[in-house]
Amino acid sequence: MDIDINVPGASGAEEQKRPGKISAFFRGGSGTARRRIVLLDEIRGLCVFLMVIYHMLYTAGEFFNFETFSVLLELTSPLEPLFAGLFIVICGASSRLSHNNFLRGIKLVGVAALITVVTVFVLPAIGFEGAEIRFGVIHMLAACILIYAVLAKPLNKVPAQIGILVSLILYVFTRFIDTGIFGIPYVDAMNIHLPDSLYDCGWLFPLGFHNASFYSADYFPLLPWIFVFMAGVFGGGWLIRAKLPEAVYRTHSRPLAFLGRHALIVYVLHQPVIFAIFLPLSLLLR
Repeated sequence: MDIDINVPGASGAEEQKRPGKISAFFRGGSGTARRRIVLLDEIRGLCVFLMVIYHMLYTAGEFFNFETFSVLLELTSPLEPLFAGLFIVICGASSRLSHNNFLRGIKLVGVAALITVVTVFVLPAIGFEGAEIRFGVIHMLAACILIYAVLAKPLNKVPAQIGILVSLILYVFTRFIDTGIFGIPYVDAMNIHLPDSLYDCGWLFPLGFHNASFYSADYFPLLPWIFVFMAGVFGGGWLIRAKLPEAVYRTHSRPLAFLGRHALIVYVLHQPVIFAIFLPLSLLLR
């Protein structure tokens, strides 16, 4: 999920004179000028669009009890981790190609804090329970970007193929951390049952260790999702050296490219807009 990243384009002398700006997107091969990979904007925009649709179904079905939306939510729920995962991979790749990850991470920390304050304190105060977000995708991405900002130098030295492979293996082995298992369930030789004390302490939920009373409407713990992010980081390292086809630099869908370039703004604003639509509609129909 690239959140609010600006990328130099291939044309325009003004951009060429600003090397201090975010250095993102990919070289089309060794020694060539940086060009914006518009295709990544469009993929990110598609993920944002699907996220908005999913949250619309969730809000309308769970909070305002529109039965049709609840049915559609149930049908589409299995797809949510897929486009969320793709979003996270793109954010990792963009972080690999950026020089201001610390600033980006701090900005996302602010957005994440605002989300928690609104959903945990403000919404329950006005009668909306169940929307609390204590560690959602924005919280996770903020932490991932800051961790990468600190460890960028050694991580960037890891060969891309090895980094991607190790990240995928670690994702598989931490996928079921929330069930108390490190490894692969039902394969005794390949799993470790983690101690209950990790889950009972109550404050390790950002890592994926949470007790039965913990609740977050949007929950993306660092384990396993940081390894999806890191797979994107190493993939970005590979793309820096890759010679990409010309088609990836061309615009195929302006609406998707626009959504991709303004992902953070859309994320912040889409839920208030959804509430503003369905709250009066719900009151009117009742």
